[in-house]
Amino acid sequence: MQHLSQFLAATPAQLVRSFPVLLAPAVYVADDAVLEHMRQYAGAGGHLIAGIRTGYGDDLARARPVVAPAFLAEAAGVHDDEYSNLSEPLPVSSATDELTLEPGAAATGWVDILQVDDADVLATCQPNELGASAALTTRAFGAGRLSYLGTVPNAPLARSIARWAVPQTAARQWQAPEGVTVATGLANGRLLTFISNWTVQQTSVIAPAPALDLASHLRYARDEAVTLEPRAALVVQVHEHPIRNNPIDDPPEHADA
Repeated sequence: MQHLSQFLAATPAQLVRSFPVLLAPAVYVADDAVLEHMRQYAGAGGHLIAGIRTGYGDDLARARPVVAPAFLAEAAGVHDDEYSNLSEPLPVSSATDELTLEPGAAATGWVDILQVDDADVLATCQPNELGASAALTTRAFGAGRLSYLGTVPNAPLARSIARWAVPQTAARQWQAPEGVTVATGLANGRLLTFISNWTVQQTSVIAPAPALDLASHLRYARDEAVTLEPRAALVVQVHEHPIRNNPIDDPPEHADA
C-alpha cells in the first residue's frame, strides 16, 4: 500500500521494479499528476488494475467533465457513460480461458456500464436490465498493461483476479498449506521471507531456494522441508531473488558484553 505522495515520488521505472502489479481501487480524488503517473507506470511495463471511480474527481473532489476513467480511458481501451448501485450480487462469469473464476464470483455494490473500445474482455456480468456486460477488461499499453475492473468484487471474484494478475506468489513458491501465510520484503538488497503458521498443528513448507533461518541459523537446501511449530513464525533469508543476486551471508557473531 502506498500513499499518493509516495507514488508520485518514484519514477515509473522504479515503480515497475518495486510493484510489477499495482491496484488503484476507487482512487476517486486524484489530481492530474497522479492519473498521468498511473498511465506512465503502465506504459513503462507495469500492470495497472484500475477500479471503479478512479479519477472521477479532481484534487478538490469535483467531478471531471471528461470521459471516464480520466487520463486512462484511451490506454485502457474502455470507458463508461453510466453506472449504478447494486442491491444484490450480480453473478460474473469468465469470458476467456485466460481467467479462471471461483464458484460464486460476483459483482457487488456498484457496477459500471462499460463501453469496450479496444480491450479484451476477461469477465462478464450475468445479463441484467442495466445493460452492464464487461466486468473486467485488459489491454496491452506500451511496455505494460492496463486492466479495468468495473465493480466491487466479492471475495471469490477478488481472489480469482489476484491469481490471474499474480500467478506466482510467495505462498505458492513455498508450497504453503492452508493456515500458513508467506510475505516477503527487501532489506539492504536481500530478500527476507516471513512465514507464519496460524494453526495449532505442526506443519511445513518447502524451501524454493537455499535459505537461512535468521533466528536459529539453520540452513535449508532447495526443496527441503521447513518445519513450522504450532503458532510459529520464521524469518528466513533466501539465496535467490529474481531481480537481485542475493548471496547468503554467515550470521553475524555477537560479542560478549
